[in-house]
Amino acid sequence: MHLCEPFTESATCKLCPANWIEERGMCYWSSKDKKNWIMGYHDCSGKRAQMLVIQDADEMTFIFGIVPEKYPVWIGLNFTTSVKSWTWIDGTTLNKTLVQPFHSENGANCGVIKDNQARSEMCTAEFRWICEKEAILF
Repeated sequence: MHLCEPFTESATCKLCPANWIEERGMCYWSSKDKKNWIMGYHDCSGKRAQMLVIQDADEMTFIFGIVPEKYPVWIGLNFTTSVKSWTWIDGTTLNKTLVQPFHSENGANCGVIKDNQARSEMCTAEFRWICEKEAILF
């Protein structure tokens, strides 16, 4: 049996760890537990991954397809008070054409996705989270 289908001389395999979903060369894992934002962040780091950073509209559509709409899910987005802007954990700023701008209210400085949109929540709230990392290609 071949690991990569269809098997051809030029086949490229994209492998993800067990229980991760592969999409466009990336692996995604969604937690079953609920924890605060920083605990989710550390869990992803422990998996040699990062909390979800949404790169483009296709990735956002894919993520909305795997996330239950009625429950908030932590993503790697937080409000950086020093620069007064929403920043992804990889250091990039929020693309306002991709995600509609929203305000940090009453210390709600961490980002979630819920009901097919991003919004702010208190970082101490407990929700599920999504980790991502690059698939192994060979």
